[in-house]
Amino acid sequence: INTDNAVYYSLVKTEMMGMSVDAVIYVEGDDIYTVTMGEGFKVTGSDMLEEYDISKDISAVFYCPAESNFEGVEIVKNEDGTSSVSLALTQDEYMNAYRPYYDSLMGEVGLGSDATLSDIKITVTVSTDGYICGFKMNCGLSMTVTEMGMNIPVTATLDTDIKFVNIGKDVVITPPEGYQSFPALGLDEK
Repeated sequence: INTDNAVYYSLVKTEMMGMSVDAVIYVEGDDIYTVTMGEGFKVTGSDMLEEYDISKDISAVFYCPAESNFEGVEIVKNEDGTSSVSLALTQDEYMNAYRPYYDSLMGEVGLGSDATLSDIKITVTVSTDGYICGFKMNCGLSMTVTEMGMNIPVTATLDTDIKFVNIGKDVVITPPEGYQSFPALGLDEK
C-alpha cells in the first residue's frame, strides 16, 4: 500500500430499492479504471486519486472508540478461532471515533454530512495471530434531501463489511480485462 507502484482493486456492491449494482474499481498510477453494468471507463487525474487513497481509507476504519465504550463489552470466541467485540454507539460516540470514515462514506454515496445515524453497531474481529481481520458497521441513516424545491425524507440502512484475508502474504491483483483500452471520461479537464 505504501509503495510508489501500489495498485488498488475493489469490488463495490450497492443495493437500493431491490436493485443491485456491482462496480470494479482498479487504480494504477494516476489512472482509475471502473467497470460497472458491463461498461468500462477510465478517469485520469490526481484530483480523483484523493478519493482512492488506500492507506487513508484503511486508517479511517481503525480509529478506536473511547475506552469507556468498552465497559461491560464481552469478547466473543468464534468457531473459526477468531475473536470479536461488538459495540453499540451513539452518533456522537461514532463521530468521535470514526469521523474520517463517515465523511468518506457520505462522499462516496453523494450525501452531505447532515444525516442522522441510529442503531449503530460496530464489530471488530481479530485473527488467531492478533491481526484485525474484519470490521463491520451497521446503522440506520435518515436525512432530508432537497430536490426541485421539495424536501424529501430519506431513510436507509448502511452495512459495511470489510474482510482482510491472507494477512502478511503476497497479494496478486488482476486488473479488469482490457482495462488499458477503456475510454477516458475526461473528468480531469478544468
